[in-house]
Amino acid sequence: MEVVMKAEGLNKTTIDEIQKIFYAGVNIVDIFNKNLYHGESDVASLGSMATFQARDVRFPANGKRIILTVDENYDTEDENVIVILLDTDKRKIVGQGMRTYLSSESYPLIYNKIEKLFEDDLLWNDINTTQKMITDGSYTRSNISFLEIIRKENDELIISNLLTYYFNYDHSLFVKFAKDVLGINQFDVSFEIIRESMGNIDLWIRDKKHIIIYLFLIIIIFQLMMILKKNTE
Repeated sequence: MEVVMKAEGLNKTTIDEIQKIFYAGVNIVDIFNKNLYHGESDVASLGSMATFQARDVRFPANGKRIILTVDENYDTEDENVIVILLDTDKRKIVGQGMRTYLSSESYPLIYNKIEKLFEDDLLWNDINTTQKMITDGSYTRSNISFLEIIRKENDELIISNLLTYYFNYDHSLFVKFAKDVLGINQFDVSFEIIRESMGNIDLWIRDKKHIIIYLFLIIIIFQLMMILKKNTE
């Protein structure tokens, strides 16, 4: 597990403060109002959307990466990575529910190591470079996608389904994508797309002369979005 930042000066948020938080003009309540945890009430679920407000958020210093692991055999040749071995009696750090609370009573060895990690000033940037949360409904970035709003921009299944829909909706769009991005000329507009084919291939796209196998590659998605954006302008 990678430690990407640490928060300092935490203050518990109120329900009123949470309801004033917006992401790209969308209220946090509208985004996560179905995010109930173990049957909690609607009011309790609001409290879990933004538990604390941080005075400062610090990133690792000098571009370092901090990795926590319980694997004694974990190794990396990257000199920019700091590896911290935790209690080897534990088989994993975070459970399947992706929600873990550490205390000095329940995880004393892990807790002490992580506490020392946070207290080591040499590991963290002195200057807070994070952007403050904007609570007036405005947002400085104009090209945020709806996938980012719902936090699905890295969801392979959703991305693959979207690509399948767009390509089937307008075959000429994919022909242009194949030519401009993949360098395939004269791709036939009469092609078929197969989802989750043999070997769990995300997209199997073929015409009479070509077969394109798509796996979840971020660079291809980025290039595709540029083409889609250009076509809609």
